[in-house]
Amino acid sequence: YRRQRQMCIRDSNWICDEAGLLDQETRQTIQDYNTAWNKQYYAVVAVAAVDDIRGWSSEDYARELGAKWGLGANDMLLLLVKGGDWYVACGDNLADLMTDTQQTRLKTALDTPYYAGDYSQAAVDFFRQSDVVLAQTLGRSSTGGQSPAPGRTWQEPAGCLLYTSPSPRD
Repeated sequence: YRRQRQMCIRDSNWICDEAGLLDQETRQTIQDYNTAWNKQYYAVVAVAAVDDIRGWSSEDYARELGAKWGLGANDMLLLLVKGGDWYVACGDNLADLMTDTQQTRLKTALDTPYYAGDYSQAAVDFFRQSDVVLAQTLGRSSTGGQSPAPGRTWQEPAGCLLYTSPSPRD
């Protein structure tokens, strides 16, 4: 079947919650972290919470959405699919700097609350762990706090770190 081209539209705080998965307190937490990260690391973590991805693969949806939203080399996108799996994509610069251990900690932060159906808690836990990861990567990087070097992008497939969690329900 043919996938639809309609995608989540973000608000000014890098959040699109079409599925209504995030409570107001969580939305405020996301906004607070992103404001701080944008000032300190020139980075944000966008969040898209959708009912379904309309025939897209998680990877393609996250990559296209990140590009459409103008995410950059220091940024991440957290995709939450109601009743489905989560997916995280990040820009080239962050992908190059992040270790396997840091990726595992982000995954662990998400998995338990997410698959228990507590999407707000999963997002908050992910943002708390992202705060540590961004400090460890961009806080020590030559591009932390400034725009990444020209040519560093969101959508370079070879440099983009992408991972997903197989559903424990499978």
